Amino acid sequence: MLTERHTHFETVAPKQLLRKMWRRSTPGLFAIALFTLFINVLKLAAPIFILQVLDRVIASRSIETLVMLSIITVIAILCAVVLEMIRRRMLMAWGVWLEKSLGEKLFAHLADRGSGNDASLSDALRDTATLRTFASGTALTNWLDVFWAPFFILCVWFVSPTLGYVVLAASLFSILLGLTGEWLTRDPRNRTRAAGKADKSWVSATERNADSVVSKNMAANVASHWSRSSSERLDAQTKTSTTLLSFSTAMLAVKRLLRVILLAVGVTFVISNQLTLGEVIAAGVLGRLGYLLVERAMSRWRDMAVALKAYKRIQKILAKLSDNEISVPEDIHQQPLVIDKVSFRYPKQSSSLFRNIDIVVEPGEMLCIVGPSAKGKTTLSRLISGVLKPRAGKIRLGDIDIHRLQSAEHRQLSSLLPQQPHIFNGTARENIAGMSEGNIDQIISVAKLLGIHETISNLPSGYDTSISENEPLLSQGQLKLIALARAFYGNPQLIVMDEPFPHLDRQSRSALRKAISKAKERRAIVVVTAQSKSLSRLADTVLDLSGEKPSVLRGEAQISEYRNSRRDKRKNAEAEKQAIAENSINTSSDSARNHNPDNKLVKLSSRKKSGDR
Repeated sequence: MLTERHTHFETVAPKQLLRKMWRRSTPGLFAIALFTLFINVLKLAAPIFILQVLDRVIASRSIETLVMLSIITVIAILCAVVLEMIRRRMLMAWGVWLEKSLGEKLFAHLADRGSGNDASLSDALRDTATLRTFASGTALTNWLDVFWAPFFILCVWFVSPTLGYVVLAASLFSILLGLTGEWLTRDPRNRTRAAGKADKSWVSATERNADSVVSKNMAANVASHWSRSSSERLDAQTKTSTTLLSFSTAMLAVKRLLRVILLAVGVTFVISNQLTLGEVIAAGVLGRLGYLLVERAMSRWRDMAVALKAYKRIQKILAKLSDNEISVPEDIHQQPLVIDKVSFRYPKQSSSLFRNIDIVVEPGEMLCIVGPSAKGKTTLSRLISGVLKPRAGKIRLGDIDIHRLQSAEHRQLSSLLPQQPHIFNGTARENIAGMSEGNIDQIISVAKLLGIHETISNLPSGYDTSISENEPLLSQGQLKLIALARAFYGNPQLIVMDEPFPHLDRQSRSALRKAISKAKERRAIVVVTAQSKSLSRLADTVLDLSGEKPSVLRGEAQISEYRNSRRDKRKNAEAEKQAIAENSINTSSDSARNHNPDNKLVKLSSRKKSGDR
């Protein structure tokens, strides 16, 4: 059945998913094809009824024959209507089944690989919705029926070859109009789509930064930018609509002219005794049926083209997901983290953020990535966790490229705390366990480790309390601790944290340091980015990105020397700032005394008075 639960495909490999789905859909699609056959054959009932009534019933004046023909025709029409309803409902169910089966699989795989994918999650889900819309609407039925257009045109040809050629010419002209309209509106549609994205981005950016817009009085300027992108979208949309309206009007004119031409030519044959009146009217009905099938299909040409592109994109995504997955050895937890000559730059950057970073971090060690802002600390943390892919080099656990790990193994082996961690709409328990029910004992254990257990226990429903980023019961620091607990939950082998200290008080920072120490004791690999030197005390390796070239420091002596040099630099910088400030104050005071004319007059006046005395 097409409506069977989509969980049947939960364990299917991505590359095999489409093949399994087509195989599962075969019986239902065969039934739909069979219904399409009967629906179109039953459409012959009306022209046959017209032919028999005009050519035989009227001549024989038989009421019984007319009644029987009427009953048979009504039954045929009702059967066609019922079959059409069943076909539409089956296609609707199939479309929903497609979106559920593909959507969950794509969501799980693409979300698990983060933003390092060529395809975005929202685009992939939009493609599944496109397939569902195409299958559930009238577009697919129109294209299923269009294959029967030659059958109706052939029926007209059997009545009169000339009338058949007229219908064929009108159908080919309709196809030409549809293809031409598609070609002429391709560029305006692309511009409409691009301008629409810009339009939405301005709206979403304004909503996200409402406070800045209000405080800086930016509303008028932002509205001006939005208005320009909106005007571009509307102009391109208007051009597309105008062009399509012209071609749809042309198709309507062809349909009406076809009716007149068929009747005129047919009556000419009646006058010359080549055809009967019943044959002419029946041929006209058959010709209009064939032409309507072509016209309706061409009016939904764009829907079919979009659905085919969406299917090909999904097929490509699933193929890439399959190609990226490999099997891993059982001793993967004992393997070191190898950053092998890694370089990276973003697509619009002229130069790389960093080049040829080469580090090995053994199990039970911690790598601390330090440096000022905009030097690539966050980018490197995302590369190590597998969210981004390096432009050059590889990041491995032992011999296994971390970007080719299967989804389930990737979740078990690594975790990432981003610089701005997110809290999902769910319970505290689900947020710690990665939006699953999880093991409550492990959840409580990791919450105690991070010092957030008492806070959660005091919530109205404890660990089952629903929370979100805007939850008034929890502060930003407490939400950060829940996100940290999620990073440590399940004892992952590789823990990556990007600037974990912001929003944490002294007690929470101490708890985080203890959690890092315990992770090292169980031989986990910890990677932390930081601007401060506090976390570098726990590090076995420090990667400094502050210079032109990345520098690697290993061992207690090198790291201690690095911390001392940073402390001396900071003290010297503070002393220089203080000296500059004092010098500026002294200079200002001397300048005020030397250049104040009122002060000089006061001094002269006081001297004169003392002389008079």
